[in-house]
Amino acid sequence: MSGKRNRTRGLTTQRIPTPNEIADVPELAILHALDEILDLAPRVLVAAHPELADPDAPYWVRETSSTTRTADDIVAAAHRLQRHIRAYRRAISLARDLRCEADPEIPF
Repeated sequence: MSGKRNRTRGLTTQRIPTPNEIADVPELAILHALDEILDLAPRVLVAAHPELADPDAPYWVRETSSTTRTADDIVAAAHRLQRHIRAYRRAISLARDLRCEADPEIPF
């Protein structure tokens, strides 16, 4: 198992993109769906491997099967990918704001 991460923590999901947002930035739709799945995947894996929910348990108490180790890796990767998705959303929002400031005549 890696580090002292809380495997049951839920990352706050973003709101569903509006049709106008999807028309402007189509990738938001699939990124939203992926983010939702990435929020669910760790919950399912912790249900299948409850030892992942207690990272403070001594190593000799935790199961060390290859499936548990792989589940732990997937959970960590899911959380990292969610952070990247959120960073992308922030970058899109910032770019949109800068575009609006650069040309205030354009209403979008």
